[in-house]
Amino acid sequence: MATSPPGVVVSPMGAWLKNAPGRSTVNAVNPRAFADLGNAPTFSDSRVEIASA
Repeated sequence: MATSPPGVVVSPMGAWLKNAPGRSTVNAVNPRAFADLGNAPTFSDSRVEIASA
């Protein structure tokens, strides 16, 4: 897998709910709203905050 630049989080395709330990996948952070231009989906533009445990 290629490295991503600092500040970018990448989730590989194929996060299936049946394989998720907490019954939630990366899709849980996707907004339900559509873009204001063309009513396009916004699932590729999710903002997240990452903190160490």
